[in-house]
Amino acid sequence: MAVPGNHALASAKSVGPGALADQSLMLLEEGHCLREQALELCRLSGAVERSGFRGTSLETLRQMVVAGVGITLCRPLPAMPVRAASTR
Repeated sequence: MAVPGNHALASAKSVGPGALADQSLMLLEEGHCLREQALELCRLSGAVERSGFRGTSLETLRQMVVAGVGITLCRPLPAMPVRAASTR
């Protein structure tokens, strides 16, 4: 999971599906191999897809998170680039 530094979940040591209830997530566009997995997790956890936005890549979603636009699910990201991007 990727969240902006000021998000309530940013300080959580771990995030289970229950923590996603009522969250609005930015997801990848139709046809991306991770989209269906993310939608299934949304269904199981009570989260919803953020309307009006679908990322074209994980990097696009990461940049949107860094900009404080929202939260997303992602594969593990290298720690150094995430830290560097969030301190700008």
